[in-house]
Amino acid sequence: MKLRPEYEHLRVEEVGEDRLTGGPPIVLCCDDNYAFPTRVTIASLLLNAPYRDFEIVVLANELDTPNVTAFDVLARRLGSAITIVHVTDAIMPDVFTNPYIARSTFLRLLLPDIFETDRLLYLDTDLVVQIDISSIWREYRPDMIVGGVSDPAARDWKRRLGSTEPDTYINNGVLMINCDAWRGADTTARCRDWLAEHGNNRQTILADQDTLNTVLAGSIYTIADHWNVNRNILRRERISDVGERYDQETFLGIFHFNGPQPKPWCRWADPWSQEFYLRYARIVGLPPNYWVEARSPEEALTEARWAEQRGDILKANAIYRRTAEALIEIMQNQNAAAAEQQAAPAVAD
Repeated sequence: MKLRPEYEHLRVEEVGEDRLTGGPPIVLCCDDNYAFPTRVTIASLLLNAPYRDFEIVVLANELDTPNVTAFDVLARRLGSAITIVHVTDAIMPDVFTNPYIARSTFLRLLLPDIFETDRLLYLDTDLVVQIDISSIWREYRPDMIVGGVSDPAARDWKRRLGSTEPDTYINNGVLMINCDAWRGADTTARCRDWLAEHGNNRQTILADQDTLNTVLAGSIYTIADHWNVNRNILRRERISDVGERYDQETFLGIFHFNGPQPKPWCRWADPWSQEFYLRYARIVGLPPNYWVEARSPEEALTEARWAEQRGDILKANAIYRRTAEALIEIMQNQNAAAAEQQAAPAVAD
């Protein structure tokens, strides 16, 4: 993967099979925290493609050596090649930041400036590709700058917060980027200027997604919904209906585990999401710290309710008991602290 002159100093590692690659590059961005989900996404797209000659690029923000090795192992197992381009936060303008998301999320706004290519496909790292990804290019429009799946739920939510959003508002999880047009329109600089002006307010809650949709209003087009099936459906439909409609064996598309719902590697996530994701996570190889345990009573109770719904009454009762005991202990400690404070002698002025 050729870098543009101003980024030729970046360190590049080629891992996996030594083979020819072709087609527009597929680019993902991650740091150490999302290295495993990135490998799951890559595994899913390779396993569902008739050929494995994609040019896959990982823009890695301070990735450690064990994770680089893990990418190499995965690529060799699946007969593919992966290019890892190492970067740090210093590559991004200071305004590319948001208190709610990792800075590496903003790296996608730099991709056309970094890579010498006329177009590329960007993928988020919390999704599963269960379709031949190469067929997405049938929807490419060379007269526009960016294409993606419409996200009316996010748009309408932002409008309720008082933000003015364009009617055509896409989710940034899957983006078809016309790099030549992006650079010609000086898009990165315009994104930087927009973020500098608006800062971290209601207009930028969704960070780079808000930025891109606003800056490129009129130059964005929508593609078919199955290229980024958004997790908002899990809020609108019963889980049983979702499981039937998006059956693992028959679903063709990209499923995006985004939104406010817990990620599928969280113990309190809905069972359908967990099983769908585990299908590919197990192929990659579950790390010892794969599962994120419940960290609050609310999360624990959610996990218990899912267990109860599945008929696992013993597990549900055990979680309910542990949560009740933890809450009782918290209340006892609070009462003891309050009694100690009340019994303490008053300090004279």
